[in-house]
Amino acid sequence: MNFPQLIALDRSLEKTNSILSNDNLVPTISYRALEKTARTFEAIVQFYFPLHGLSETDFLRLMPALTFAEGAIYQIDEEYEAHVGDPNFVSQHLPVLRNVLTKLNLFDEALETELQRGLTYYRLEQQLCSGAAVTEEEIALSNRFKCFDCRFLNRLLFKLTDRPYDEELLDIVWLGEQIAEVEDDLMQYEDDVQRNVYNTYRMFVRLYGLEAPQHLLRYLEELHAEAERLMAMLAQNNPDLAETLFELWSTYRGSNEMPAIPAPILEG
Repeated sequence: MNFPQLIALDRSLEKTNSILSNDNLVPTISYRALEKTARTFEAIVQFYFPLHGLSETDFLRLMPALTFAEGAIYQIDEEYEAHVGDPNFVSQHLPVLRNVLTKLNLFDEALETELQRGLTYYRLEQQLCSGAAVTEEEIALSNRFKCFDCRFLNRLLFKLTDRPYDEELLDIVWLGEQIAEVEDDLMQYEDDVQRNVYNTYRMFVRLYGLEAPQHLLRYLEELHAEAERLMAMLAQNNPDLAETLFELWSTYRGSNEMPAIPAPILEG
């Protein structure tokens, strides 16, 4: 980064500090949450930035808002996992997240909707990890809302770049995020069973037993089919964006093969 860019970044941070100077809330985010956030940034820069016409040089300018938002969400996620047995728990970091982004003129109803999806996921996680009966509809909804933070950050990038939301793009990327969540759950399956946290494959095993692998594959095929349908529509409406998205997905898939499906663990 050159000197003029550093000057611009410093002025941007001064403006942010001025906006938040009268804020009596002092957000605290754990080191673990920040560590998770740092790992997320690689995917944000490599995958999301090109879709928004951004490059790596834009990262420092956007980093404060992105770090705060994702760090707060990870903190909220940790707290709900720690209180998975308490259906009345409400994280104190939710109003902090809303308040700071509102003062930065970044918060709106669409971002609130994404937060509400996250809260729905946490309630489902509490229900499903308690051993309650599960349906495939609940599993699909949980997996869809589990990646609310990615959709939240995607919307936040639209706000940070002063552009209207592209709902078509958001929906396609959301499907990719759901597929990635399932694949991550396959790699974390045994650990998630031991820790009693939500895992999509774990729920398929609870529902279908030893037949879970073939049902999970069918579910993934449905997600891929819907993504292909939406991609075909995007190619008609915005061929350049569709080409960029296809290239990004191909690059991701080229270096991230689908994990093997572990043998089902039949619990209790």
